[in-house]
Amino acid sequence: MKRKIVIALTIYSVVFLLAGVYIIRTIRSATTNLDRLITLHQVEILREHYLLEIKRVQADLTLIGTPYSRSFETVVNHITGMGKMVDTCFRCHHSPRGMERLEALKKQTEIQGRPEQGVDDPGERRKARRGGGRRLPDRRRVDRTSP
Repeated sequence: MKRKIVIALTIYSVVFLLAGVYIIRTIRSATTNLDRLITLHQVEILREHYLLEIKRVQADLTLIGTPYSRSFETVVNHITGMGKMVDTCFRCHHSPRGMERLEALKKQTEIQGRPEQGVDDPGERRKARRGGGRRLPDRRRVDRTSP
């Protein structure tokens, strides 16, 4: 009788041990998958922020020479912000192929000259040629009472 009880407890213990191992492996694989999903989501968020920075810089460059253009310092700040956004991508660990792609992306969006090194505001040059000051649209008064 004692032998049957010991065998039954041994079988019972082995079954619980195997069930515990199965539960631990299942939790580990689920945690690994969730970590991967979180990482992909963070990368997607960074990509969206980078695209927003690119669109902001494109809008700034498109508006140059119009009455709605932003100041030269603002445009430069937006461009450097775009560069900083790319630099955040280098903080993570990437494969060699991924690093090559990131470096190529950074080269495409780098500033060719820095404002401190002689790049000047083209708007300031135009103002100097015109005699200074911002040019406002011509708003002549129209007399609407006369026929």
